[in-house]
Amino acid sequence: MILDRLGHRSPIIMALLVSSLFSLFIYADIGDSKILNVLMMTVLGVTISGPYNLIVGTIAVDLGSQPALAGNEKAMSTVTGLIDGTGSAGSAIGQFFVPIIQNSFGWSWVFYSFIIMNFLSVLCLVKRFYIDSRIVVQNYRRRGTISMRQRLLEDEPLLSSATISHQE
Repeated sequence: MILDRLGHRSPIIMALLVSSLFSLFIYADIGDSKILNVLMMTVLGVTISGPYNLIVGTIAVDLGSQPALAGNEKAMSTVTGLIDGTGSAGSAIGQFFVPIIQNSFGWSWVFYSFIIMNFLSVLCLVKRFYIDSRIVVQNYRRRGTISMRQRLLEDEPLLSSATISHQE
């Protein structure tokens, strides 16, 4: 719902990824409390899986709007599969490193390595986030200066400006 109102995914994805950085840092040293572990695992699930699902789940929509791929379902499904497969392969390969890091440095360093990977993801999105955030702020500022007549037109798309001027 927030995503639909903003019209851009990168601010939401960035907020979730930055939240995951803090959540991973907390979870790395949380201790043996089962309740805190359940709570933090839930937060981590949302903040890590959320951006992944937003990116992979909506890539077909974005690709469908590209003129080169418009109407070519095979090309769109191939690109979507490659993106999803790359993420899955990265997760599978990462599982080989978890025991190596854990045995060499301890569990805390497993989570610190996740923090590093998520930070790299944040760095990859900084430019897109900056562009989208500027657009969102400009739209918000523009929305604040709209006259009541323009708001009526936006709220009632069936009304034309001619209809409103005859009623005045």
